[in-house]
Amino acid sequence: FWTESGTSRARIPTGLSRAEHGRKSRYEANVHSMIPRSFDDIDISDIQRLIDNQVAERRTLEFKRDLPGDTKDERKEFLADVTSFANAQGGDIIYGLAEAQGAPSTVHGLDVLDADAELRRIEDRILDGVEPRLPGLRLKWITTAVGKRLLLIRIPASTISPHRVIFANSSKFHGRKSNGKYEMDTQELREAFTATEALPA
Repeated sequence: FWTESGTSRARIPTGLSRAEHGRKSRYEANVHSMIPRSFDDIDISDIQRLIDNQVAERRTLEFKRDLPGDTKDERKEFLADVTSFANAQGGDIIYGLAEAQGAPSTVHGLDVLDADAELRRIEDRILDGVEPRLPGLRLKWITTAVGKRLLLIRIPASTISPHRVIFANSSKFHGRKSNGKYEMDTQELREAFTATEALPA
């Protein structure tokens, strides 16, 4: 249904450093890697197609059964998820989907008493727990046929990465690959900072 292209060795255009070329390619790939619909148009039918076609989690797509929790470890985990997308190709996180072996199985749905307050809670956690702040991040509720909700968070590939988690004295940078997030190493951080500095102001 929605495919993710394989990796190949690309020629670096004349006049671009390897870091600049890598960052440019990452942004171009981002356009085609998330759910292929504009954010405002995504609805429950798009989510159902993910289930029907057994679209697996990947570098740009992740499913969660429940909303982020309130413990320190749960908050760190949530912020690590969000920053890992921003530091890579961007992506979509969908909360309220049960999954089996990495593919969505059913619409579990979320019971939310105050939807606006819940969005503010999540937004505040991201604002307070990430440095630098994430540009372009968007959140929306998707209503199910039985009146429950799903939460979609779309995180674009950031032009000011790398972003780190600073909540509870953390100072970790996370990247992302096909099987999930990981902590970035020194070389990756050096390349990420170089690529950002190379972008025009």
